[in-house]
Amino acid sequence: MSLHKLRILGHIPVVWILWSISFLIVFTVSLCSPSIPYIIRKFIGEELVVATVLGYLNSTYNLARTLGNVVGGVLTDRLGVARVIMLSVIPFPLSYLLYLISNNWYYILIGESIAGILLGLSFPPFNVAIANLIPKSSRGIGYGLFNLSWILSQILAPLIGGYLSDNVSLKYPFLLSLVISLIPYPLMLYIAKSLSVDKEGSRISLGGLDVKRDLLDFCAINFLNGLGNGMTIPLITMFVMYELSASVSDMGLIFSLSWGLATAIAQVVGGKLADRTDRRRLIMVCVLLSIPPYLLIPFFPDLLYFMVLMSLVSLIGNMASPAYSAWLVDKLGGSKLGKGFGLTSAAFGIGSILGPALGGALWYLFKLWTLLPFLIASLPFLGTLIFVLHVR
Repeated sequence: MSLHKLRILGHIPVVWILWSISFLIVFTVSLCSPSIPYIIRKFIGEELVVATVLGYLNSTYNLARTLGNVVGGVLTDRLGVARVIMLSVIPFPLSYLLYLISNNWYYILIGESIAGILLGLSFPPFNVAIANLIPKSSRGIGYGLFNLSWILSQILAPLIGGYLSDNVSLKYPFLLSLVISLIPYPLMLYIAKSLSVDKEGSRISLGGLDVKRDLLDFCAINFLNGLGNGMTIPLITMFVMYELSASVSDMGLIFSLSWGLATAIAQVVGGKLADRTDRRRLIMVCVLLSIPPYLLIPFFPDLLYFMVLMSLVSLIGNMASPAYSAWLVDKLGGSKLGKGFGLTSAAFGIGSILGPALGGALWYLFKLWTLLPFLIASLPFLGTLIFVLHVR
């Protein structure tokens, strides 16, 4: 039996605990997501101001997450994955406590900032742990299956959060998230013991010019993806709330099925394809095929049609995710993976900081011509193809 297989078999309990912790973290965040736009609307009232504030909240969240990515990447290579995971998970209940006691949108702002920086901090150590445990030949499906931890949690959680918001209170999901966020605490003890030997986090440090050039290309790709995603978030949220007149439960259903279920399927299919086909080509095909249904959304102001189109966008676009993660590890090769994942995810975060504010402004300026904001928001995704082709 190969060394890689021995490592995987020997670390199955660790992998599942890492998977479970990731699942619980994102479940609590997603449980709150349907309520937040509506509680902001309750605090503020006016539609255009709500759009602006939602964009500002998303940008602030992504700024915090970006800072967390950079710090998390550096700390992972210096302290090891176990310590950084613990550092990112333990303070999470504070965010939900702030949501729970909020009486204006500033509490939400602070809570979002805390959640953002902690999620950003957790990204590099989780990805380094998976990269070090899974052989290259299975890396695509390995990342695809691990990605299910934060995707599956977003299928049920928004449905539950939307239902509780409609039938109990807007703040009840915050209370439930506060309680659930305490569950990972005992799991941290096992992680601390099992991964304490992995103090270096990853195996080597940034190498030659080719590696650095590839890293810059990956950062550019992530920046443009973050910009496009960030612009899309307020556009989709405002379209659902005001063009479709959807309820909180509808919002939860949209996040769960049109994004969550479609993206979960994409991870399995995309992971298998990433291990069997050229990863560059797969990424390019996914980008090109996801744009047409995205641009059709403004033409169908109906909840069912919207969910079908969003499901297609999520399914096709996210099939590239496992291929991207595996390709990044392949190309960085001898790099410190913590720093690599930290910098590329920080680049995504920078795009995500600018994107929501731009998306909110586009809705404000062109709400009568909804195709135009969506068309502009699609341009960064197409721009990634330039850098995908430039990677050596």
